[in-house]
Amino acid sequence: MVYEDIPRLYSAIAEWGACILCCLIFPRRCSNLHFILSSAGFLVFQCIFMVLTADVPIVLWIPCMAVAVFAMYTFIFCICDFSLWKAVYQCAIAFLLAEFAASFTWQIECYVMARTTSNGAAYEADPYSFLCLFIMLILYLLIFLVTWHPRQYFRRGFVEYETTWQEMLSVVLVVSLTFIFSNISFFMPNTPFSGQLMPDIMVIRTIVDFAGISIVYAVEMQITNLRVESEIIRMESILKTQYDQYRTYQDSIDMINIKYHDLKHQIQGMKAEMDPEKRKEWIERLENEVADYRPEKETGNAVLDTIISGKTPIIRSMDIKFTCVVDGRLLEFMHVADICTMFGNALDNALEHVVTLRDPEKRIIHLTVSEQRGFVYIMMSNYCEEEIAFANGLPLTTKIDIRNHGFGVKSIRKTAEKYDGSAMWTLKDQMLELKVLIPIPRENAA
Repeated sequence: MVYEDIPRLYSAIAEWGACILCCLIFPRRCSNLHFILSSAGFLVFQCIFMVLTADVPIVLWIPCMAVAVFAMYTFIFCICDFSLWKAVYQCAIAFLLAEFAASFTWQIECYVMARTTSNGAAYEADPYSFLCLFIMLILYLLIFLVTWHPRQYFRRGFVEYETTWQEMLSVVLVVSLTFIFSNISFFMPNTPFSGQLMPDIMVIRTIVDFAGISIVYAVEMQITNLRVESEIIRMESILKTQYDQYRTYQDSIDMINIKYHDLKHQIQGMKAEMDPEKRKEWIERLENEVADYRPEKETGNAVLDTIISGKTPIIRSMDIKFTCVVDGRLLEFMHVADICTMFGNALDNALEHVVTLRDPEKRIIHLTVSEQRGFVYIMMSNYCEEEIAFANGLPLTTKIDIRNHGFGVKSIRKTAEKYDGSAMWTLKDQMLELKVLIPIPRENAA
């Protein structure tokens, strides 16, 4: 059986396929037509470059590989909606996956296609024959399909979180060490980790590449799990904070209502006792002060009333025009904590945007809660002059510390999904809208 090194065309197609896998899984920054044309151009370039550099001296082999990797990085960065470090991170994984796919496929082909003639002479399969190319494409397709599921699992956390330089460096380090040890036999054949015969070299390369892929996926799994745990802790903290705010608002409003009714009785008594002119001036001033403590909105749901009343001081102090058309009875099936989470976070996010507006006429927030075809329809809109990016249907925070913010919108979506509903955000004509649809339980339906 005769073994040769991996045909360069096989490596080029594997690198192209690994990049395409990445682009199909993660969000793209270009149209489908642009993606298709760029993919075709990248495939042609990679194949021509790799084939033309097949016979370069060993000293030029590493620079040629560096050019091929840079081409992969350029393609991924131009197609996928990635930052610099995210593109490096995904390029490293794509390169290692391509190395494994090419090594494993060529080893299988050599084993299957190579035959020994009756006189003992070795027969070598033509790597560019139709059968070999067909086997290569089938094996590549199987390898990329097998890796599709774990890549999809890591997708959500990778898209919603910014990759740190430590995460990027850890993956690049694993990929670099894997590449060195899998190819060490070619440029350092006399080490304890090298092979002397081509069959040994191929086995070492395939096994080391597979080990590298396993380690990278283990690292990604750990990163994803840590992010999920952190998100759960932070969202539980947000829920507790909103509920604690509700309890504080409720206690304060109860005290204010008591004081409000007491003052009303005092005013009635003062009207009969005080000097007419001073009495009139003092009573009018007192009535105006007391009026500020009356409930701002009455929605039909005590919890929502309390949340809105708790936000009233900042609404008044910042001259914000807050309007609402709410049938609070539709929210009776929701738990108190869930109402606090959804409306408390929604109001906080809306207030956060409008308080930064210089024009008071643009400080507008509108809330709607109504029934639409068996669903509770919740819509909150506010004026927003900022450019907001969206990922996975969620608006990304504009704060610098991305990792510690943005959990409010996630908790809103999580709360909607708890009741088999959905939440979505849109930005159109400088109006940021949150729309929530939750099916009304049958026992609560009219």
